[in-house]
Amino acid sequence: MIKIFICDIQKHIFNEELLNKFLIKTDSYSYILSNDGLYKISNDNIYKLMIRDSNYEKKTINNIDLLFDYSNIMEKNNYRIPNSNQLITIHANIYLLRNKSQLKLYIERSNNKIYDVYFLADEKLDEYNLKEDINTFLSMVN
Repeated sequence: MIKIFICDIQKHIFNEELLNKFLIKTDSYSYILSNDGLYKISNDNIYKLMIRDSNYEKKTINNIDLLFDYSNIMEKNNYRIPNSNQLITIHANIYLLRNKSQLKLYIERSNNKIYDVYFLADEKLDEYNLKEDINTFLSMVN
């Protein structure tokens, strides 16, 4: 999967009223930050996140700078949480333009504030369709 970030999210906020018709799922999970690593709690399961950094590149679509991150994140089952940690609870809205689209928009909130906004795309998605789908979502930016 390719994770695509909007570089200056403070300038670009989505009009969520326009996005509502594309909402496919609302999800809740937690991240645990510790000296031992990053963990995720989802559906009563604990995962240690193993991040393998890779290449990234900056692209501009619809006059908005995006960062394409090709790193891989693997989830490894875990059964304990380190004692010293910080818990971040996330509520995510996930949007999809059409049933078989391979690009999803995630808007994550923590404490009722936007925590992160990014796209997840299948690596097999061709460049043209990727740009078209991102452009459609970006047209809903205030």
